[in-house]
Amino acid sequence: MYKDFFGLKENPFDLTPDSHFLFPSKKHQEALAHLTYGIEARKGFILITGEVGAGKTTLCRALLSRMNTNTEVAFVLNSYLNAFEILQAINEDLGIKSKAKSKKELVDELNEFLLEQKQRSRNVVVLIDECQNLPFETLEQLRMLSNLETEKEKLLQIVMVGQPELLEILNTPELRQLNQRITVRYHLYPLDYHEMTEYIEHRLKVAGSESGIEFTPTALKRIFKYSRGIPRIVNVVCDNTLLAAYVSEKKKITLQLVNKAIKEIQGKKPLKQLENRFFSLRFSLKRVFKYSFIGSALLIIVLFTAYFKDLKDSISTYSGTLQNMRRMYESTLVQLNAEQQKVNILQSRPIEAQLGQVQVITPQPPTPSKPDNPSIEPVIKLLDIWNVNPQLKESIYTKYRTQDSLPLEKIALSAGLSRVESWADIDTLLIFNLPVLLEVSDSQFIRKYVLLKKINGDQAVVVNNDGEKNIGLPELKKIFIGSAVLYINKVVNSDEIFYPTSEGVMVEQIQEILLKLAYYRGKKDGKYSESLAGAVKKFQSDKGLNPDGIVDINTLLALYGSVHDDNSPKLR
Repeated sequence: MYKDFFGLKENPFDLTPDSHFLFPSKKHQEALAHLTYGIEARKGFILITGEVGAGKTTLCRALLSRMNTNTEVAFVLNSYLNAFEILQAINEDLGIKSKAKSKKELVDELNEFLLEQKQRSRNVVVLIDECQNLPFETLEQLRMLSNLETEKEKLLQIVMVGQPELLEILNTPELRQLNQRITVRYHLYPLDYHEMTEYIEHRLKVAGSESGIEFTPTALKRIFKYSRGIPRIVNVVCDNTLLAAYVSEKKKITLQLVNKAIKEIQGKKPLKQLENRFFSLRFSLKRVFKYSFIGSALLIIVLFTAYFKDLKDSISTYSGTLQNMRRMYESTLVQLNAEQQKVNILQSRPIEAQLGQVQVITPQPPTPSKPDNPSIEPVIKLLDIWNVNPQLKESIYTKYRTQDSLPLEKIALSAGLSRVESWADIDTLLIFNLPVLLEVSDSQFIRKYVLLKKINGDQAVVVNNDGEKNIGLPELKKIFIGSAVLYINKVVNSDEIFYPTSEGVMVEQIQEILLKLAYYRGKKDGKYSESLAGAVKKFQSDKGLNPDGIVDINTLLALYGSVHDDNSPKLR
């Protein structure tokens, strides 16, 4: 409806999972990397979880579009299937012509198909969406399919996609065997505020926006507060907001338009719901003062009407008194002005002579100084923890203290350190055991960094521009908005991951650290062997990380933070 008005080629905020619109956020890139690795390395079971509307189905579509021609894929969208029906769905989607009437016959047909594909060096992937709806019997049948393998590798890769409830289902005793066979896992978190703004810009750009659609900062903050960074809700709000802007013939998206769209989305409350709320404690407490005020106002109106005549007489008397006082005041003021004129005539000449010799200087107001960047003190303190030269710290402080944004990577490089950005949650950051700059949002929605310096039990020592203070970890989690920056005294590429078949100096460093930590007893040859993968899994499991045997940036930081014989500072 509004495409022509905004100059769009297609609707930018449709709810259909179109991989063309996939926003390449850090989280989605990591999820795709895990999926690609699990499929190429023939890991068997791969698990992707995320909140409702986080973009899991879109991620699946993006994965399908990236599959090479050497891979056969069965995509199962209907998850309300029993064990027999899901086998039928898989075989049909793979193009297997079946006459089977039992589960055994379906499995035999699938096994024969997999062996044929293996001989042709082709991979077979089954992708199942909304797995939290699958019955236990069906999940157990999927586990049995993982037994279709050769002596060296799995013949079938099964990608399970579902909501967070799927994790609880898999942790039940009945499904512990299936849970143990999942070797690659990833949880897709919602977008943070910064990612959400880029997400909106990305979808508008892909849709062909060239008319300069502008969302004001307050509008974006309202969208983020309502959607909590969940892409599907962001789409719904933005779609309704653009519709409201189209009706109002405005191309600048303001807070008022967003509030109007959200009100339309929420709709009117059903009468039954209002009735239930009426008798709730919260309802009565909120409205008791309101109704008391209305009753008081009505009582005042009644009393005013009853005593109106007496009040009118009183007001008339009071008005007469005020008029008499005013006349007396005006008469006195005239006399005072006359006396002041006489005094001025007598003193005018001497005063004029003095003023002729005196130069009158009008004082200029002082130029206001630009305020310090709210993140400068935490950054300088982080450099201090890393024992950076005092003169260099002073130079950095003087150069950047009043800048609107701090070039954190440039500052790190000037101090001989590496900057690593992480999107992990607080609990994962604590596993790294390294001081970290946490991006927080205050009550005014101002984004800034504070330094998490130390952990003492459930208390965190943080540094902001006002100095050090203690704060409970639950309170810190509430203000943390998802982006964290660490400084490391090593060369680190946060986008690089290491897994079996990887080789090089970084793999040798991983081997060296795991040797020090007694997780690895093999050779330090720079080759990512199966024994090294086993050591990585054991380390990840002990640290509470995803035990997938892949060394991503989170695992690498945890390794660095676990070594106690180097000069790097630690949280604990």
